[in-house]
Amino acid sequence: LAAQQATQARAHVNSQQDPGTPANKIFVAGIHQQTTRDQLDHVFSACGAIKNILLLARKGIAFIEFDSLESSAEAVKYNGWTCSLLPSSNDPTEPALLTVKYATPRQPQRR
Repeated sequence: LAAQQATQARAHVNSQQDPGTPANKIFVAGIHQQTTRDQLDHVFSACGAIKNILLLARKGIAFIEFDSLESSAEAVKYNGWTCSLLPSSNDPTEPALLTVKYATPRQPQRR
């Protein structure tokens, strides 16, 4: 029970964080290295049409680009959610606690 309450508390805190500047592309963290593009597509296509999924499995993160800003706005609402359809980054037998934000463009590196 205490672990469940702690997870709910973390989810509440995470969902209150600023999702960033609106963009068609989102950043997703908290997923297991064995997560597939198909799993991500299954979960996030409920938000709208997906243009592209870039999965960086070894890092446990993904970038998902939607056709519209409205779709990505729906997706960032998943921030802080526990998703039983995706395995956790820490334990593949546990559901993922998702971090979902708008993706920010990389800043050019100075040389």
